[in-house]
Amino acid sequence: IRFSYFPTIMPWLIRFLLAGRPNKVKEQAKALRNLIKSTVPLIKSLAEEADASHLIRHEGHLTVYRGEADFAKDRGGWELRRLNGVRTQILSADALRDFDPNLSHAFTKGILIEENGHTINPQGLVTLLFRRFIANGGEFVSARVIGFETEGRALKGITTTNGVLAVDAAVVAAGAHSKSLANSLGDDIPLDTERGYHIVIANPEAAPRIPTTDASGKFIATPMEMGLRVAGTVEFAGLTAAPNWKRAHVLYTHARKLLPALAPASSEERYSKWMGFRPSIPDSLPVIGRATRTPDVIYAF
Repeated sequence: IRFSYFPTIMPWLIRFLLAGRPNKVKEQAKALRNLIKSTVPLIKSLAEEADASHLIRHEGHLTVYRGEADFAKDRGGWELRRLNGVRTQILSADALRDFDPNLSHAFTKGILIEENGHTINPQGLVTLLFRRFIANGGEFVSARVIGFETEGRALKGITTTNGVLAVDAAVVAAGAHSKSLANSLGDDIPLDTERGYHIVIANPEAAPRIPTTDASGKFIATPMEMGLRVAGTVEFAGLTAAPNWKRAHVLYTHARKLLPALAPASSEERYSKWMGFRPSIPDSLPVIGRATRTPDVIYAF
């Protein structure tokens, strides 16, 4: 958390602590499981319609540990997953070596979730979905949304920097940028942003077989078309503060601990870096529902 951002984030943090009570965590886990358990078949269906099936992998997700003491810290989380129907496979040190020889021998235990999937090119997938949207009659307008025009409880238009678009229904799906739009419709949403960093290592000497999380390092390494993506860390600093690229650079060091065959980075040109804004609610649940001022606007962020 950036020190200068503490006064702003304090109300969110208090709600976060309250949401961490055991009974609340169980409720939230159940709700999330019900929401995301069909994610892979749904995205595969969309990808097929958009001729993007080649960008989807359904190979699972691996979390690795440096021993039982390391695993014990996460035991409660895995039990919560089990109670919500998530099937896992435990890999011993030998089984882990057989499953993925590229991983460091420092890892002696792995947990595999076979039902998980990922895309090997997020931008490519979104581009093909967008093209299908246009082919199906959709229209793309490049403008910043300022607010909404209503008549009574009926939505009449969306106010943008390019003028007013006449509509009778709208979906607010602007991620971390949705807060001000919800405010304009009478809803004070406890929404902030978790600033996430990642690097992409082009032509890596080694990569994990499937998306792999280093549990103690708090990062995930994912093989993709453009190289090896290493993502992790969370920063609270709002939407306008400049990036702290040290958070991205340290990911390369972590990646080499997971994949010893990776060569040292002689310079920052070895990888590209990125920072983005993840929408974050204190209880980790998405905001899905109708706006207070008009039922014609649906929130989805």
